[in-house]
Amino acid sequence: MKKYNVYKATREIKERDISEIVQGCTFFCDDVFEELIKSCDTLEEAREVLKKYKTDITYYSGNTED
Repeated sequence: MKKYNVYKATREIKERDISEIVQGCTFFCDDVFEELIKSCDTLEEAREVLKKYKTDITYYSGNTED
């Protein structure tokens, strides 16, 4: 049976690379942390789960690394 997994993907981007924040910027990157949110039996169920989440950008003032 086919499963549809919903993941939370997190990526840290330095301020100087802020132009990298675009739709899909966490796909196909080496420095991405993934967390399984839910494994669904149908595509419709997975889409309903996704509706509960949105993109979030958090600024960390301590990021002064060059």
